[in-house]
Amino acid sequence: MNKNNNKVETIRKVSLIGFSGSSLALLEYYFASIVDCELVTPSQAGIIIVNGDQAAKEEDVQADIRERFPTASYIVISARDISWDGFVLLKKPHTPDELINLIRSFDVADGVDASDISDQDIPDNEPALDPKSLDYYRGGTYSSSRKRKGEALKQKLIRGNLVVNAADRLVQQVQADLEEQEEKLQEQLKAEQAQHEAALQKKKEKIRQLKLQKIAEKKKHLEEKHRQLGQKKKQAIQQDKAKKQLSCELTAEQVLQCCGNAADVDFSRPYERRSVFHTLKGSLLVVLSDAIEFAKKQKKPVELTGLPGQLFILPETNEIYSTFNDDFLNQLALTRFGYGELAFAEHADFELGNKEKNLVEKIEPFVWKVAVWTSRGRLLTGISPEKPMQLKQRPDFDLFLPLPHGDDISEVWGGNSLTALDVAKILDVPQRIVFSYMSGAFSLGWFQA
Repeated sequence: MNKNNNKVETIRKVSLIGFSGSSLALLEYYFASIVDCELVTPSQAGIIIVNGDQAAKEEDVQADIRERFPTASYIVISARDISWDGFVLLKKPHTPDELINLIRSFDVADGVDASDISDQDIPDNEPALDPKSLDYYRGGTYSSSRKRKGEALKQKLIRGNLVVNAADRLVQQVQADLEEQEEKLQEQLKAEQAQHEAALQKKKEKIRQLKLQKIAEKKKHLEEKHRQLGQKKKQAIQQDKAKKQLSCELTAEQVLQCCGNAADVDFSRPYERRSVFHTLKGSLLVVLSDAIEFAKKQKKPVELTGLPGQLFILPETNEIYSTFNDDFLNQLALTRFGYGELAFAEHADFELGNKEKNLVEKIEPFVWKVAVWTSRGRLLTGISPEKPMQLKQRPDFDLFLPLPHGDDISEVWGGNSLTALDVAKILDVPQRIVFSYMSGAFSLGWFQA
């Protein structure tokens, strides 16, 4: 029985190199349905198809193929734009038709002629082919064999897909397990963090309580120390006040020198009123006040002449140098000098030696005591006991000549605008004491209307 074996003129022998897994199975499946192509070993192939995306170096792959199969034609399949010498590139992705058309474009000198397949090569038990059968045009027995190969490749491809699906499921399971473990770790981390924060907060609260306790103890200690210091200060003030009172206690003679012994007067009676005022004409206080004003204006030492001793005014240091003791100065304050008997002049060459500093006194205390001794309980000319005035500056009786009730007068007059008569009534003190105080403060310009 004759069979038609010449419907396919030439069969191309093809070999695949560098492919594996599903890619290899898919290519084998392609070739199983192509009647003019046969997959063979590389040594038998006329066309070599190479995977261009292998892990090996491209130069090594090319050299190896050229050396082993120098007479074959080469096709390289790659997802990249590569250029291999002697290789025809088929770029991924591609269709089966593109691959088959490329293979068919090569010469088939090394192919197998279908006429070489004789009737003797066909098994006796192979049924004769009907000219109407499709196998008649596909090469008869050869086509049947290719079908069997195609079915085998289909099964192989299916198994490959099953393996891939199983691998996917395994990956998904592993990923799910990892996600579950991550959630558990996150929950554990949150719990540990909350526990740590609670412990930290507890520790902070304990530290805060300790700090508050220390602060309270320190505050208590400071309060106790402050109380003790307050007591000591109070005692010191009381002692100082007692010393001041002791130092301010004047003898009867000193009170007489400062305030005289005149009785209070009724200012509504002209005669009594006139007896209160004391004229300053020819007094030391007038010349001293003029000399001080001149020295401050010239900013140079000024000497007061006509006295039985020396008296210099030093404006730069606000001091007075005098060789008079208080008893003698008291007599000078009460003396009425003749016209031109006292004078003052600039004395720029005067220098104060260290040995004479014990005779130096500040200008204000010096003027105060001269004015008080000059007044001696009377009002100096130009002072009105009925005009309300307020004290701008208070004398420090540690430095100034003390007066009876001096601190009380300073307290009352320093905070209120009062007349001298009002102060005497408020403090219930003799008028002469208030008049002496007023004369000293008025001479220094310490009153304001």
